[in-house]
Amino acid sequence: MKNLPTFNEFINESISQEAVYIHQITGSGQRAVQDFIDDNNLDAEALAAYVKANKDHKEKYDVRDLIAGTGVGASKSYRERMLKKFKAKKKD
Repeated sequence: MKNLPTFNEFINESISQEAVYIHQITGSGQRAVQDFIDDNNLDAEALAAYVKANKDHKEKYDVRDLIAGTGVGASKSYRERMLKKFKAKKKD
């Protein structure tokens, strides 16, 4: 019998509302967006607000490319600049 995940493991596997929203706008995939946020320690609310503000502009595609690591998102300087812009603040 397979072990079921603990509650904390289950919570950690969940997808945030922000990731769902970003996926809806960019079409990047909910899990891909959540992994991108988690792997880069990003402020999900700030990233979602940026996507919302740019949902009718090319910047939403830039975010999609950033998540996928393709197109403009493959540019090291662009990637570093964007990751820095949305880096989560440390909680004291």
